[in-house]
Amino acid sequence: MLDSDGRGGFGHFLEGAVEAPVDSRVAARFAFRRAWHAGPSTDEISLSILMRPRPFAELDRWNFGWSVGGTWPGALGGRDRSLSAAPLWQLTGLRTIGSSPYRLGIALGTTGHESKIRTQRGQVSGNQRGKEIFDLSVLADRSIGRVGRVRWRAGIGVRAARWHDQDPLLLDPGGAAVEASTEVAGLASLAGRMEVGAGVGLVGRAEQVYWPSIGLSEFRVMLGLEAGAPEAPPRSARPSRAVSEGGRPRFMNRLVIDFRDLSAVPWHMNGSRWRFLAWGSAAVGAAYAGDGRVRSAVQRNRSSGSDRLVDDLRPLGNQAGALSVIGLIWLGGRLSGDADAVAIGEDAFEATIFSNLLIVPALKAASGRARPDAELGRAHFKPFSGADAFPSGEAAQAFTIASVVAVHARAHWVKVVGWSLAGVLAYGRVHLDRHWTSDVVAGALIGAGVGSWVAARRVHTKFDGKHYAWIMPLPTPGGIQIRGSFSW
Repeated sequence: MLDSDGRGGFGHFLEGAVEAPVDSRVAARFAFRRAWHAGPSTDEISLSILMRPRPFAELDRWNFGWSVGGTWPGALGGRDRSLSAAPLWQLTGLRTIGSSPYRLGIALGTTGHESKIRTQRGQVSGNQRGKEIFDLSVLADRSIGRVGRVRWRAGIGVRAARWHDQDPLLLDPGGAAVEASTEVAGLASLAGRMEVGAGVGLVGRAEQVYWPSIGLSEFRVMLGLEAGAPEAPPRSARPSRAVSEGGRPRFMNRLVIDFRDLSAVPWHMNGSRWRFLAWGSAAVGAAYAGDGRVRSAVQRNRSSGSDRLVDDLRPLGNQAGALSVIGLIWLGGRLSGDADAVAIGEDAFEATIFSNLLIVPALKAASGRARPDAELGRAHFKPFSGADAFPSGEAAQAFTIASVVAVHARAHWVKVVGWSLAGVLAYGRVHLDRHWTSDVVAGALIGAGVGSWVAARRVHTKFDGKHYAWIMPLPTPGGIQIRGSFSW
């Protein structure tokens, strides 16, 4: 714990808890804590619902960790931007890729940075430029060997955090403010793990982080616990979904089942899904690098004729137009007895619910990216600000329908027309200066991924006739909500 007056100290607490299992995936935990903070004390009572994505025995490829430590700005190269050393914590989730020595995952952490330059505000002196910085990271590491009881891993990653504040935190040696917004940093890490129990290890981690656009470096050291197998278990073939003679369920039941299974996809990643994620992320990153140049080229070559063409086609890509197209395909199939057309209509509607009513709005709110015509630049991200450029909803909608058509249609020319029309509709969003290229690429990948996943389930799986219940946490602005459902 660090205080703004320059003095530091440690708080301490006493906690007792009771945990009761509900089933193999859910437990309820009741806890009481008394905490002392440099004098004052607080009493806290909590009731938590603990949920595992899969039964504990099946979490053989996942490692979840919690670490605390400190960061030293300016260490091992780069500038400190007048920041003092700060405490930090980090929560990680890493999954082994097949039976390889590699892991890939994400991390969420925070640091309590303060400026070393003291200021006076009112009658109070101190480091009023203090700020809590949250960062989200994508991490990858590899086992590099074992020495005694310690297994060593080396890794790399990318961190993203928002540094901008009304009262500038980052200062140069002369005390002038350093402009910053949502910044991206690269990191290299070295970690050692020593087993202290069945599937539990004590982990020490050192990281060198560098924020290139603001010239800030940090050396981070953390110590914590990690739960999960230290090495990848032998890979076994995953059994296929049971198929009964009952066929698929009615639409609403299928919607609930598919939503539950789509929510579980991140916990059942296979090689093809990891490759799709890797190549998709690379495509969005490459598009982001060229956002400014592409926008300038497209806007420079706009004409009244091209504007009319884009405007004429746009009704096919917006929400109302797309739903009308889906409805006409489904109705035509029902009237003519064309099973493929009925399947396209139903699956396109279901995939639209997942992609454009759930995934895309959540990402838009979480990213808060400004549209290009706002003239705030491609790097303006302000979560939950109302800005909604990333990803493009109309691109996602167009590619959702095109991917469903591509799975079900038998004639190749139909697939070509579907993909081509989706591409034209997506390009129209860049042409009209309503989206950056990376917005459109991300939306197209989301739509194509969700649409092909939904359509493939109809082709390759059938309903097994069982009842299903699910419960899951969902993020909301300022908190978290718990949702559940039962299908029959």
